[in-house]
Amino acid sequence: MEKHTLDDENDKATGSISIIRELLNDESFKDEHRTFYIFFTRKYAFPFVAVLKDNFTCIASNRYSLFLPEFFKKRDNGILVTKSAFTQARRHLKPEAFVTLNKKAVLDVLYGDNNFENAWGFRLLAIDGSKIHLPNVPEINDEFGTLNFTNSKNNKIIGQHGYGLISVMIDEINKTLIDACLAPAKAYEVDLALEHIKQSREGDLILFDRNYPSYIFLASLTKLGRHFTGRCSKKSFKAARDMFKQRVTNSNIVTLKAEGTVKKKCQELGLPEKIIESFVRVRLSTGEIEVLVTSLLDEKRYTAQMFKELYNLRWGVEGFYGVIKERVKIENFTGKTVISVKQDFFAIMFLTGLESILTKAADSQLFKKSSLNKHRQTVNNMVSFNAIKNFRVELFYHCKPIQELMATLTEWNISDPTYTKRNRKVPRKKSSARVSLNYYKRIYKPCF
Repeated sequence: MEKHTLDDENDKATGSISIIRELLNDESFKDEHRTFYIFFTRKYAFPFVAVLKDNFTCIASNRYSLFLPEFFKKRDNGILVTKSAFTQARRHLKPEAFVTLNKKAVLDVLYGDNNFENAWGFRLLAIDGSKIHLPNVPEINDEFGTLNFTNSKNNKIIGQHGYGLISVMIDEINKTLIDACLAPAKAYEVDLALEHIKQSREGDLILFDRNYPSYIFLASLTKLGRHFTGRCSKKSFKAARDMFKQRVTNSNIVTLKAEGTVKKKCQELGLPEKIIESFVRVRLSTGEIEVLVTSLLDEKRYTAQMFKELYNLRWGVEGFYGVIKERVKIENFTGKTVISVKQDFFAIMFLTGLESILTKAADSQLFKKSSLNKHRQTVNNMVSFNAIKNFRVELFYHCKPIQELMATLTEWNISDPTYTKRNRKVPRKKSSARVSLNYYKRIYKPCF
């Protein structure tokens, strides 16, 4: 994996901001993403809603009463609207506006010239899901469902709370979101993953955890012509179970066959009833055995050690959830309606992609600067997200030249880097509710 030139990164960041500014002033974009054609017909209304919502969750911890005066002070017309007016206006904006922005201003810019980082010649895409708290109101509970919660003494169920299930597919190397959805809490993760892989393309390698390997999922990837590597559970395929019991060698190419109801479903979906996959056994530093299933069958070209290193890259998706939950506080929703929750969700998804593309120039400089250091320097995302917050109006309006703005943002991001320890191993810790509450009340400092 090699870093691209600074000029490449600056050009992409500049192109991304230019596209965003163009879209926010595009009548067809407005028509496509308003709930009814009569909404946002006054000239000042739509730019306000679009720009504010594009980075709305970036400032989720700010109150409207603090942000709105600042926002309109920086605008040319100086018109001030009330919190109520904004709340009513946002009801008419489709959440899919942020999906379009992410595709056109982030993904198309990053991948449009086929000049991006990869591993083994593949674009590495990781799929994973995670549950989040939602506002506990009837409308949202009806849409997404609830989960039981218990006390901390005897696990007695004492109530229910609104929950949703986030599922994402991200580019591990380029740290960019490819696809995301917010589904009901009890949705099946594999069904959501099957929708994600429709957004993949030739040359992708899909990484997934042990919740995903099923015949239907692997056959769907095979039919699409996508390579994959995933971890198997101890209750999955027989070939994997045998490897956990150490009855076979470190790798084994197996023909999997659909049987019973699975075979019938494959016939309905037009999936192959036989697929050939390789099972690879790897030993972790802790001595624990893991079994991976992969479509990469060349045992001479791809060794067990290579698969171990490859699968370790999947942890980037865990880091992604850490960012959206801890850094930008995705669970701190700004409304108690279904549409406001979806707006906040997709706005944060777009924000993460934007942050990634805006920090590439700074990250390249830090990479070069610290290439020989014991610990490599990288952009501190607490700094980068805060920089987007502070320059939110300048970013999305034609009030400052893009090159000048990018130079300022890059300077911010380089000024206070963080460090990546090579071969770092962080054991998982289970903390009690009391310890977690103390951490969030008295220790943790969010970036906004």
